[in-house]
Amino acid sequence: MIKGKTTIFTALFFIALSGALLRPLITSAGSLEPSAAPAPTMKTLEEIYNRLDALAKRTRFQVVLNNGEAVLDNNTGLVWEGSTNPTTRNMTGAGTYCSNLILAGKDDWRLPSLDELNSLVDVTQTNPALPLGHPFTNVQYYNYWSSTPESAYSGLIANIDFSNGWLWFGDPSSTMLYVRCVRP
Repeated sequence: MIKGKTTIFTALFFIALSGALLRPLITSAGSLEPSAAPAPTMKTLEEIYNRLDALAKRTRFQVVLNNGEAVLDNNTGLVWEGSTNPTTRNMTGAGTYCSNLILAGKDDWRLPSLDELNSLVDVTQTNPALPLGHPFTNVQYYNYWSSTPESAYSGLIANIDFSNGWLWFGDPSSTMLYVRCVRP
């Protein structure tokens, strides 16, 4: 019983001692009132609400080439092929298709990574799993290749089903999927 009281007494002594030693080091944060009028960079609530309203009305997608050939995603800054080519391809064919694609004189098209392709998905939508009001044409409610290999299963490549937004993995040599090329 004495040992327990001694331990409690010792703990209380050190708490009191540390408070006494630290007290001179604690300072006041000062007044919460502003010291001067707001600087010119500060915005009023009305200006903030107007800016938020403008951002909310900003269109996510913007057709950047005639006839919807290419679509700029304002959220990511990526430019996407606007219309799905109706031919399914294996992984090699998909990569070749994108590297040979020329739209509006641009020849730096490539297969998107899984993260890039997934950035288009809206899982609250089905058939297709794209955001409402998207400008993409000829969308196939099936899987599209990404360039991302699956690390857990050697040799498989990630792809996304645009009917529902689900992630799948396919054999790059035998699986035939659609392609939506992207450029920076």
